[in-house]
Amino acid sequence: MKVKNNSTRLHHVGDVSIIPGETAEVSDAYAGALSPELEVVERPKAAAPVGAGKAAANTSAKAAAAATPAPAPSAPVAPWTAAAQAGGEE
Repeated sequence: MKVKNNSTRLHHVGDVSIIPGETAEVSDAYAGALSPELEVVERPKAAAPVGAGKAAANTSAKAAAAATPAPAPSAPVAPWTAAAQAGGEE
């Protein structure tokens, strides 16, 4: 997004320095953390809207996925343990 510095002092947004009166491109990740002295001149364009029928199907699929528990992560096995389990020598 593009941000304009409307103050009389230097501002830093991430790794971008913006001098007074200058407009600079900054990451969208900083949208909620900007000083009130900085004005957002141009926001990124939103994604194209999804069709109504497809949106309803996506919502029910997301609800079903949220209700399904995630599989438990497997614990890492040390190489000497894996060899012993396979019948080899430690």
